[in-house]
Amino acid sequence: MKIGEFGITVKLTMEMEVLSTLIYIALIVYFSKKSIQNEDGLTQKIYFNGLKLKILASIFLPLVYIFYYEGGDTITYFHDAMILQKVFWNDPSLYFDFLFNGMYEDGMLKAWKAYFKVRQLGLDYFVFAADERAMFIVRIASFLAIITGGSFFASGLIVAFIFDFKLRVMISKQQ
Repeated sequence: MKIGEFGITVKLTMEMEVLSTLIYIALIVYFSKKSIQNEDGLTQKIYFNGLKLKILASIFLPLVYIFYYEGGDTITYFHDAMILQKVFWNDPSLYFDFLFNGMYEDGMLKAWKAYFKVRQLGLDYFVFAADERAMFIVRIASFLAIITGGSFFASGLIVAFIFDFKLRVMISKQQ
């Protein structure tokens, strides 16, 4: 399935998305149970209700962008993240240069990296190349795309789990 607008498309393989989503849900539930097993029943109940809500939101939000909006900024961020994921597999040193040094030098776009080097790899163009703040999000999303195998839904699940883990740490500090 291709989604996107104005020539910016992302190809999603639904079988891959469903499989990776189920795997990441299982991993999140497993690690969540391990991290909260020593808490009382009420805390566990509240925690898992919140976790269920975050998992459902991280599944339904992308569906809204895919089927209702048929694109949008979320899809565009993922589009650019997938380009960086491909850069990682084709030229890891360039990927890490993008990841840690960004695409800007003294406030100016490193044009040869942002466009020409990526084009030499046969990849698409960055939509958010001119926006330094947006490219920061793209760099984070590219890391998620690498560890999830390019799964849009699994990337959202990991973000939900990170914020869930942060909540868990805050709860334990209050006790």
